[in-house]
Amino acid sequence: MKIKISIVLIFLVILFFSLVSYFIWEGINLKSDKATKTQEVLVIKEKETAKNDIAMSDYEKRKKAIKDKNTALCKELKSPEDGECISDIASEYGDIKYCSEILDEGIKRHCDELFVYEKIVASAYYGDCLSLSTGYKENCLDNFFWQWNDLGKCKDLPVINKVRCQDIINRKLAYSEDNNKICDKINDKSLRDDCRIVVISKSDDSDNDGIFDQLELSYGTDPFKADTDSDGLTDIEELSKYNTNPKNPDTDGDGYVDGDEINKYHTNPLSSDSKPSL
Repeated sequence: MKIKISIVLIFLVILFFSLVSYFIWEGINLKSDKATKTQEVLVIKEKETAKNDIAMSDYEKRKKAIKDKNTALCKELKSPEDGECISDIASEYGDIKYCSEILDEGIKRHCDELFVYEKIVASAYYGDCLSLSTGYKENCLDNFFWQWNDLGKCKDLPVINKVRCQDIINRKLAYSEDNNKICDKINDKSLRDDCRIVVISKSDDSDNDGIFDQLELSYGTDPFKADTDSDGLTDIEELSKYNTNPKNPDTDGDGYVDGDEINKYHTNPLSSDSKPSL
């Protein structure tokens, strides 16, 4: 009898340990399966991410970076496009801080100078234009040349800028005096040819704003409306006196139209920082 009981006990012990071993083994396999599936999901996600990265062209990536102000996305582009992308963000949102993230020194300087250029134009002192690099320097000086009517103002400029200054003023004088001979004094061929065409054809000024119709068409302004953008300033005032945009009633985008800034609030229509004290 005792032997039978012992045999049964031994059997039960063996059965117990067998069951324990079985469940331990199944648990290990279950964890292993879960880990494998998790790893498979991660691999699939990585492949999808890589696929999306490949699918997004550099153009789309740059466009998205600018929209989201995401300089990190810009940096995924190859040089020099990475720096140009960041520079576009700085320009688009008017914030010089982004320029500091540009690694290419040439592009960084170009980015920084955009904001220096805007300050110089707003300050109305042409001499600071000479500190800028070639592209910005020429545009900066041209802004002032188009506002001048006195050739004497050109005399103290470096030779190359002096010639450009004289060309622009001579073209303006030729138009105002309807004198084709003044066109012959213009050194730049394209400016000289344009001057001759306008003067010889004796273009009409349908809206009497002081700008020939043909020239208004080249500017993109309305030849039949003296104040194209209805901001309270005539096209000729915007182009030759205030240097504002005759096609945009609020040149600096600060919420106040150019005419009000000039005539009512006496603020600077070229600087969004110059706002009325209401």
